Amino acid sequence: MRRSTWILGLAMMVSSGCAQEALSPVEETSSAVVTPRNWALGWVDTPATGHVSTTWQATSSGAVMTGARPAPGRYEIYVPGMTSFVGGNVLVTPYATSAHCGVVSWNVIAGALKIDVQCFAPVTGAAVDAQFVVSYVLEDLRPVGGSDPVRAAYMWYSNGSPAAEPTYRWSSIGGPGALFTTTTTGTGKYRVEMHGMTAPQLPPGGVAQVTAYGAAKRYCNVTDWANLIGTASRFVDVRCFDPTGALANSAFALRFWTRPTWGAREGGYAVDISPSSASFTPAAVHQSLFPELVPLTPISITRPSAGSWDASVPAMTWTGSGALVGSLDPDGAYCTTAGWNPGVHVQVRCFSPTGAAADARFTVAYLDGVDGP
Repeated sequence: MRRSTWILGLAMMVSSGCAQEALSPVEETSSAVVTPRNWALGWVDTPATGHVSTTWQATSSGAVMTGARPAPGRYEIYVPGMTSFVGGNVLVTPYATSAHCGVVSWNVIAGALKIDVQCFAPVTGAAVDAQFVVSYVLEDLRPVGGSDPVRAAYMWYSNGSPAAEPTYRWSSIGGPGALFTTTTTGTGKYRVEMHGMTAPQLPPGGVAQVTAYGAAKRYCNVTDWANLIGTASRFVDVRCFDPTGALANSAFALRFWTRPTWGAREGGYAVDISPSSASFTPAAVHQSLFPELVPLTPISITRPSAGSWDASVPAMTWTGSGALVGSLDPDGAYCTTAGWNPGVHVQVRCFSPTGAAADARFTVAYLDGVDGP
């Protein structure tokens, strides 16, 4: 009999008809700065050209990201000198738009990391120009095991049909050879099992986000993640959709992390499981922040109107930063960012599959590439 401790919803969902139990969060014991060996973060601020803002970008090497627009809705992002390509992970969040954006591919070309992105309209799937935030991480050299200071994992599921092992994969427990198992539970429905990624190495919590991969017009949502009690595994459930919001098979890039600094130098994340509340402060197990203010000031979320939220992330630098947002909706509602303001306040917007404003559970992560306030 296999039981699943749900991280979200603050309850235990149990298979085989077992009774429910309450979830007892386990607190992190350290807030040390932990970030990948290689990372890049940028905001494409000019959709007509693909220009990457020089103010709102940062890289682990200090290289300046550039961008181009070879065709409507298609973008190429370049990170010079980031050539130790053995996998990595890319997430994309649309900015100030109801469009979808996904990653088509990433590879090394002419001495630079090249990330190909496409954006398209809801319902029709027509190519549209759009602003977006792109985040890349590559973690291939850090020693694994032991106290596991990284507490993270990523993978690329390279096709939309069942496969025993995803392609590029890494976890802070297993390193580049980490074992993942991906199974389909129906059209567009996937369960990713990360072996060895559970307590005591990983307490409940963290955040998971996903981006659809490939030339097909698709978008994907993480719908939940959990520890499998009695095993050394944690799983993440993913659903993918076509532009109309119908379930559809898709490749995808998935990232899970517990340290808020993973993907930049500083940062924070939160999970909003009460999207209809006028104001909401996620429980400690559903948020994390570094650096922390003393006394502790938690991330808080307000909802000025349906489908619109303001997430206050204290102690962060405004420039050299970006926000990643993901929907947790199993029925095709999706989420974007409308920007981040001094303070820092991340604006979150969610939409129904037709592009109308809609309430939905979501995750928000703020990545800060500059040290200090």
